[in-house]
Amino acid sequence: MKTINSGFTLLEVIIVMSILTVMIGGAMTIIFSAQQSFDEGSMTSFLESQATRVIDVMKDDISECLVMTPTPAVTCTSLSIKVPVLVSGNYWNPATGAVYWGANANQGWHITYKFVPTGVLNEAVATDRKDYNKDKDITDSFDIGEIVKYVYSADSEIAANLQETVKLCNDIMYGDINNDGANDPIFTLRDKDGNIVTSGGNRVRINIWLGGKLGAKQNPIIINTTTTILLMNPQ
Repeated sequence: MKTINSGFTLLEVIIVMSILTVMIGGAMTIIFSAQQSFDEGSMTSFLESQATRVIDVMKDDISECLVMTPTPAVTCTSLSIKVPVLVSGNYWNPATGAVYWGANANQGWHITYKFVPTGVLNEAVATDRKDYNKDKDITDSFDIGEIVKYVYSADSEIAANLQETVKLCNDIMYGDINNDGANDPIFTLRDKDGNIVTSGGNRVRINIWLGGKLGAKQNPIIINTTTTILLMNPQ
């Protein structure tokens, strides 16, 4: 007796297609999640390398400097310093032992690190309306900009004395990012107990927030890097 194979029934085809749809959907979800995690990890690594690089640049100058004016002391967005300079082959006066500081009698350099705003990020009007600082609202506003190094040939920070301008880092955020009710200072002068002071401190704390965005549908990436630099020549 001959057996005739009539193929799959419509119900069997529907069941198989449903199973395949679920399997493909699950696989695509896994792939998308893995790609998103990779993108977020890459952005985080990029921002962290940016923060490390700019802090390393400033650390070399600040550790041996004489701090002039953190301005203002509590919500500080700039820091002016003098660095030791060579005068007649010496970093100090042979007669008095005093250090030759930059810009004294135009013999060296006066350096200012400054946060320069280039725009404003307003959560309420942002195209994606994201909660950037994760405080469960979208009502905050932050300055975004860059840290710039200005080198002057004299203490007066005027255009005639400006010798060099170096942009050190973009993607800097400034404002009340940690949601404590006050703008987060970038530069502060501290005493040995860690208190903010306007003079007499022996260390400088640098607090940097950097932000990056991957796309309209993805959460923004914000990282915070803080370092404290012990001054070899405190005030």
